[in-house]
Amino acid sequence: MQWYAVRLYSFHGLYGLSRVQRNEIEVVSARKTAVRLLNVPRQTVYDAICHFKELGNDGRCPEKGRKRTVNTSRNRKAIEKPVQRNPRVTPRQIARDMGISDRSWRQTTKPVLGLKPYKLRKVQLLTETKTLTAPKMPKTFEMGRKLALGEIPFH
Repeated sequence: MQWYAVRLYSFHGLYGLSRVQRNEIEVVSARKTAVRLLNVPRQTVYDAICHFKELGNDGRCPEKGRKRTVNTSRNRKAIEKPVQRNPRVTPRQIARDMGISDRSWRQTTKPVLGLKPYKLRKVQLLTETKTLTAPKMPKTFEMGRKLALGEIPFH
């Protein structure tokens, strides 16, 4: 008599291991014992055994749903190269050169590659003196607004 192990899966995260014999009478009794011992639905045990018989192992099934088309390893490498060559290149240019949409490019770069999906812009230089005067600026603008609206009278 040959023994084989069956891993039981359920959507509630209950896992268990039961030994089932190929002899049909003992298989039925083993299924009942597995249901009682693991406190899982009977159908879960039956599904796990059928799954084991089909695949020959207790591994996962191939993923269902639509396959990846843009976020492939080949495209990820193709995205990294132009950015490494020239960090100033725009996302739209790269997407256009690769023949994919701008949105697909952005969805690939941010979570997978860790890149920022936007072009860095030139802004004014923030010097040390500007940082020291920055906290005072909102007060100055507020005073100017009040003067303009006539809330503060001139003396």
